[in-house]
Amino acid sequence: MYLFEDKKEKEFKVKCKLCFQEITFKISLDEYKTTNEFPIKKESIHGDPPHKLIIFFDKNLDIEKFEIEDILEKSTSYSKELTYQVLSNLELTEDEIELYFSTTGRDVISLGEMSLLIDKPKEECEKIAKKFVGKGLYKEVVGATPHYAPLPPYAALIEQLKNFETYIQDIKNSAPKELEKSFSQLESSSKGVQELNEYTNFMKNLKNSIEDQIESQKEEIDNAIETITQIRKINDIIGNLEGDTKLLIEEQVNDLESQFEEMEKLIEGNLQKLHLGVIKKTVKQMIENVLTTRLEVIKDDFNTKFLSKISKIIKDIMEGINQVTKSSIKTGENLENTFSNVIEEFNKSVTYAEEKVKGISDDIMESFSALKDTFSVKVVDTLNQELSKILERLDVSETTTEEFWEQAKKKTVMSMKDIWFIKSIEGARAHINEEISKAKMRILIVAPTIAEINVSLLKSLPKHVNIRIAAYIDSSSKEHESIIQELEEMQNVSYRSRELQNLWGINRDYEEVILCILSQTIIGKKQTIEIGGIGSMVQAHMKIFVPVLEEAWIKAQKNVMPSIRSSFVRKSTPKLKSEKEFKPKPQELKVPNQSLNNIKEQKTPNIDTQSQPSDDVKSTSEIESISQTTPETEESNEPLIDKINSVKPSVETPAQKISETEELTENLTLSESFVVFRNNMNKKPGVELSSDLQKIRNKISDELGYSAVLSPIDLSIASLKNEPSILNQYEQEDLV
Repeated sequence: MYLFEDKKEKEFKVKCKLCFQEITFKISLDEYKTTNEFPIKKESIHGDPPHKLIIFFDKNLDIEKFEIEDILEKSTSYSKELTYQVLSNLELTEDEIELYFSTTGRDVISLGEMSLLIDKPKEECEKIAKKFVGKGLYKEVVGATPHYAPLPPYAALIEQLKNFETYIQDIKNSAPKELEKSFSQLESSSKGVQELNEYTNFMKNLKNSIEDQIESQKEEIDNAIETITQIRKINDIIGNLEGDTKLLIEEQVNDLESQFEEMEKLIEGNLQKLHLGVIKKTVKQMIENVLTTRLEVIKDDFNTKFLSKISKIIKDIMEGINQVTKSSIKTGENLENTFSNVIEEFNKSVTYAEEKVKGISDDIMESFSALKDTFSVKVVDTLNQELSKILERLDVSETTTEEFWEQAKKKTVMSMKDIWFIKSIEGARAHINEEISKAKMRILIVAPTIAEINVSLLKSLPKHVNIRIAAYIDSSSKEHESIIQELEEMQNVSYRSRELQNLWGINRDYEEVILCILSQTIIGKKQTIEIGGIGSMVQAHMKIFVPVLEEAWIKAQKNVMPSIRSSFVRKSTPKLKSEKEFKPKPQELKVPNQSLNNIKEQKTPNIDTQSQPSDDVKSTSEIESISQTTPETEESNEPLIDKINSVKPSVETPAQKISETEELTENLTLSESFVVFRNNMNKKPGVELSSDLQKIRNKISDELGYSAVLSPIDLSIASLKNEPSILNQYEQEDLV
């Protein structure tokens, strides 16, 4: 396809006029081919804050128009679940709640309309309606047929107010008890506060315990100080260590010298024994020299090395001990002072804590007592006062709501005895079905489409009821075709196709009429229908509304789906005899029940010239059969009076005998009355002619029932009433 440039999809870039963002829309070739109605609607939600851009493309894929809608989160004044819960408290089922929601906002509703809304039989709907009346959700409207007016949910509101009032009353009664209970729990909980005294005792015990522990620690410190004193004594001992060491070494050296002397003596004795006198002297001298020299060296070396080191070590130890002693003594003195201060401050703190705890305990208990008194006296009293005010306001609200409810119940609405209004599609269906079910002789139905015709209900009517239908018939619709097939099987039904779909109504037996006006709006593929109508059984209204329905019937197309009609040809009657063998029977001539422009030329039943006139009259279906089998009975557009005059009797008729009669009587037949009226047209003034024409109209209505010819007759009567003079030639021709 050239619009898509041999592509399966085409893109369109559109700049949003609100946010100036370029938005891409796509239309596929398959979508374009399957679209039956243009424009094609495309939507895009974008932007911040989000908004919706709606583009409409025509059949040439040009932008026909665009719309921008804000996307707002609408907050509802009530939750549907909450509303269901409120109505459920009135013991309503889900179907009943749904019915109430569906009918809320409508002026009146019939049982038939309820039946269509919830798809339940009328008997069950009547029980539900009576239940609603008992609950105060509906008000019954007195009328020829049962009607009900939905009321605002005052019953649910009053129920909620009563529940809230009961809730507040319970709070008022239970608040003091609950408060007393709370204080009892508070007092039981305040035992912890009362235990502050025990805490005071604990602090005292702690004080005594800490004092004891401090005293014990003090004793240990005293012991440490005593130990330090002993360390001082050690210092003295270490100080004497050097002298003691020297003495000890001297003693050891002296011992060593004595041992060496003994050794010398021993050697000398041994040498004497050996008689080595010279060697003895030499050895003795050498030993003395060696021993004396070595001992001196050892002694000096020991004194220099060992004693110096010992002296140094002792000196270092003495200095450390002196420092430790001084530090320990100082620390001990500081500890003693510190412990004294700690004990003193701790005693002060414990004493202060005892005083504060005792004061706090007393203050808390006094506060509890004061709080209890405040709540018991002031708060409870204030709460009772506020709750009393709330209850008073609830009483006012409940009384006001009940007053509105009573006014809504008593509010005068149309009684629905003579006229009623229709404001919904379901209402139109229900009322028209109701009228069809009450038909006795004839009905004319004008509907938007043939699909709105309840064929099963038409079949339930007696066979003698004449049914005419004017509705839009789509020859390409299988549904419409099946309905036409069913209508063709019914010999008492005639139908026509009406292109306009702006009317919906019915005329039943000229007793009740319903006329609704429809307005259809199509945006894209979405169709909305608005309807407004009126039903009436007032004769003055009949004269206004019936011509509208008759005009719709007259202007409707007669030949619809000829292929179907040809398959349902009715049985033909035996061939009629020639006119020469029959003579007319004027008293049996009747005006058929069809419109003036489509009236069929009917000849009076011909009888043999030798036989007596028969009282039998052929039925309408037989006349239709004759009209379909004989060319002489084709439809004609000639005026009714000319058709009557065209029936030329082969013998002298009563009509010819009374042609000179100027007055209409009840004994005259319908054809004779028309002949007399025509003869009087140039003799009587318009006022008298209107009276004669009124008599003819009544005769037609009595003998034939309602026919389309009555509408132009009514118009003629109305115009003649204002004409006091005799009609001129032009007016006579126009009347004929």
